[in-house]
Amino acid sequence: DTDWYRARKDSMTPGKRLRVYRENGSLTLALLSELAGIPKRNLSQMEHDKRPIGKNTAQRLAKSLGCDYRSLL
Repeated sequence: DTDWYRARKDSMTPGKRLRVYRENGSLTLALLSELAGIPKRNLSQMEHDKRPIGKNTAQRLAKSLGCDYRSLL
């Protein structure tokens, strides 16, 4: 977590936080999809806040992204 991220995370949606973590990890949607076992289309919808990120999904994503799953809820 950088100072920039900490200052903005409360105003960011879960989808936007997911995208920040993914991009900071230099992961494409396709690679994250493969790592987390979640369809790429679903990840895209999550990043655009068109699909909710449930607890189990957040845990799978967090494991692949190396972050706390609660930051994705």
